[in-house]
Amino acid sequence: MAYEKHIETGNESVLACRAISGDRKALEALLHKNWQWMRTVTSGYVRRFHDIDDILQNVCLRVMLKIHTLREPERFKPWLATIARREAMEFAKKPHISLADDAGAGPVADGADVDAQRREEQQLVSAAVMELPEKYRQSLLLKYYHHYSYDEIAEILDITSAAVQSRLFRARKMMAAILEKKPIHKIPRG
Repeated sequence: MAYEKHIETGNESVLACRAISGDRKALEALLHKNWQWMRTVTSGYVRRFHDIDDILQNVCLRVMLKIHTLREPERFKPWLATIARREAMEFAKKPHISLADDAGAGPVADGADVDAQRREEQQLVSAAVMELPEKYRQSLLLKYYHHYSYDEIAEILDITSAAVQSRLFRARKMMAAILEKKPIHKIPRG
């Protein structure tokens, strides 16, 4: 019950202190509380979103093994973000083969023109996001996919709110330039 209270009040420092001293429930609570933004941070490194779970499993293992090295419990979130980024970069370097790469391939049924166009647009936007440099991609994903505030993004990435604003401004400009070069194929309506 005490853990739920700390989660509700956002007191990560207390949970981090407990986790450092070996409290597994506190560590689980910290990971659970930060799970969503960790998914976002790691998703910026992979082309297949089903790989994110593998990366997060590696992050959890690394955190369990390294929590005792955290010297400043109040900086748990930036520490965790660093681990998540490193694990995602390591994962991205290794070749991976998956049957899921071919999932969804096949002919588009009649009457699915709008859905096909929507999927194509989503693929173009996702590909454009992946072309962004890491720091811009992370900020953009945290803001527009998970709707974090500038202050929350700043805390996660361990930068200032002004830096977040600057990164998002630049990311939007880069996205516009990338997407301008990749026109969407309009499906004729008959």
